[in-house]
Amino acid sequence: MIATAFGCVALLCVISWPFFDDYRTAVKIQSAGAAAFALYFVMLGSPTAAIACLISCSQLAFPRQCVIAMW
Repeated sequence: MIATAFGCVALLCVISWPFFDDYRTAVKIQSAGAAAFALYFVMLGSPTAAIACLISCSQLAFPRQCVIAMW
């Protein structure tokens, strides 16, 4: 039941973030969605998917460091 709630919150974040004009707000919503998906996958027993979501979260939180690391 709680896993389903986290999945619904994550899906709502994925659907809603493009409707915000402010970049920082959109990134915060994307981060919240990635974190909700991570919790969703942990509760379903899929740690690999949860780690992928956490990596996505870290890329949203530290975009400049990720870009510099690629170059």
